[in-house]
Amino acid sequence: MVIVGGSSGIGLGAAEAIVERGADVVLVGRAVDKLLRAARVLDAPQHVSTISADVTVEADVQRMFSQAGSFDQLVVTRGAPPPGASIESTDLRTVRAFIDVMLVSAFSLAKHARGKLRPGFPNSNSHRARRPVNPKKVLRVFYGPDPER
Repeated sequence: MVIVGGSSGIGLGAAEAIVERGADVVLVGRAVDKLLRAARVLDAPQHVSTISADVTVEADVQRMFSQAGSFDQLVVTRGAPPPGASIESTDLRTVRAFIDVMLVSAFSLAKHARGKLRPGFPNSNSHRARRPVNPKKVLRVFYGPDPER
C-alpha cells in the first residue's frame, strides 16, 4: 500500500492500522525528517519504507511510483488548508498552490499509478492483510478511545 501524506495525521493513522495487520506500506511525503519520524513511530522496519516526493511535481510522482513498484492500494491523505483570508486579501499564488495540491496532484497520481496498481484487490495473493481496516481504529489514533464523538 502506498500512502501519500503518510508522515502525519490521517495518513500516519492509516499506516499504523495497516502495519498492525502485517501489510507492507510505503509512506510518501515531502519532508524526509517527518517520514523518518513516522517510520520510527510505526516501529516495523520490515513493513515500512519511505519516499520523499512533492506530488505537485509530476517528475516526483513518476519517480515515486518507479521507486514504489507495484502495489495493491493508493491512499491519498495529503492536503493543504484552503486559503483562509478574505477574498480581497487572498493572493492568487496561494489559491494556485491549493489547487495544485488538491486537484492537479490527484490527476497526476491517478495518471502515473496506472500500470503499478495490482489488479484484484482485496483478493490479490500478494496482499498479506486480509482483514479490512476498521475506520474507528484510525480515528482512535487521533481522538482517543471514543471515535464516535
